[in-house]
Amino acid sequence: MSTGVAVSAASAARPDLEVDGGRLIDWDPSKYGGKKCLTTPASKICYHAGTDQVYVGDRKKDGYGSVGWWKTPNRRGQCINNHGAGKWVVCPKDFPENQNITFFSPWDGDGYKMTTRT
Repeated sequence: MSTGVAVSAASAARPDLEVDGGRLIDWDPSKYGGKKCLTTPASKICYHAGTDQVYVGDRKKDGYGSVGWWKTPNRRGQCINNHGAGKWVVCPKDFPENQNITFFSPWDGDGYKMTTRT
């Protein structure tokens, strides 16, 4: 008689979602070098690999915030900007070196996406 529990390899846990309310900054990081940026109609998401900073700018005056989504092979998260159109936030992260990281914004179902290295 077997009383063991079967565990499937396919049941591996999905990483928890890291949600960061970004800290308001008073400058546009996309105007300075060293960053990769993804531009959508509603937002701009920038990443600086040297400092692991994720920046999200709200580009659309619509009363909604902007969210920069990201994922690595073993982490996933959001950097949220609720400060209004024309404002930028920063979310400091600490990613392992030399991994793919994908930034995306599912704005209007178009699935804007950018992949770079940490």
